[in-house]
Amino acid sequence: MTPEQIQRLKEMTLWLIQNPAIEESFCGECFAPQGEEILEILQRLKERGYDELLMLFIMRCQVTYEGQRALERFCAAQLFDSALRSGAEPLLHDFESLLSDEINRTKQRR
Repeated sequence: MTPEQIQRLKEMTLWLIQNPAIEESFCGECFAPQGEEILEILQRLKERGYDELLMLFIMRCQVTYEGQRALERFCAAQLFDSALRSGAEPLLHDFESLLSDEINRTKQRR
């Protein structure tokens, strides 16, 4: 890591520690924020410019009802946009590759 990357990681980590409710949303096992709380956290991360944490938080939100539905709609829109730009075949290839990898990972864990 570069010194700048280390400094940024330090800044984000300290900020999370100073904001335990947000830290819990990343690390807690009992993560269950409601829609408004999800929006608030997204806005606070956006205001800080913590794009890296935004991506992680968006994926973490899939365990909530609102987050799951929003992520499904977001992914569907992105898939259709991508299919219009490059066709469905590359998308299908990428998905099949990822699915195959996940199947293999599941088999290895058993």
